[in-house]
Amino acid sequence: VSAHFDSSFNFFIDALLGRSFFMTHEGNYGLAPEGARVNDSISVILGCSVPLILRPTGNDQYQVVGEAFCHGFMRGEALLGPLSSPFDVVLHRHEKLGYWVWAFIDHKTGMFRVEDPRLGPLPTGIRRLDHTEEGLRPVFVDDKNGAEPTTQDSRLTIEALRNRGVDLEDIDLV
Repeated sequence: VSAHFDSSFNFFIDALLGRSFFMTHEGNYGLAPEGARVNDSISVILGCSVPLILRPTGNDQYQVVGEAFCHGFMRGEALLGPLSSPFDVVLHRHEKLGYWVWAFIDHKTGMFRVEDPRLGPLPTGIRRLDHTEEGLRPVFVDDKNGAEPTTQDSRLTIEALRNRGVDLEDIDLV
């Protein structure tokens, strides 16, 4: 038992080294790089897999301080809103691939799905392509326009997010 405790303790020590706890004005909490300061911003940058701590340098320019963990930002809440019942995000072992993937479980049916239920149905003419790695990388086909298959989900474009009411802004990272 003590060996298990020691290895778990070391994991947490390693994960916390060089990190600082923080709380946002909205009450979200998390871990930021040690160099983060009051008035830095936590931001979701389209295309980044984790939120970033940004420091304003003036003229709508920001310096990247580093990556962060922030409760209330890690499951797409900043872009898509909260995940509602009966869904939850879990790590799930993909049966075909043998990989662990982030998935959404429907607690009513017990079914897992890789696609976020908050996105809703695909637009008319767009379909998801079945392929060997679909649990890791969804591929979409535009049957209406004959475009090449893409991993870009049309429900997550800048235009689609703005249509959902997401407040997006253009910034320069320096």
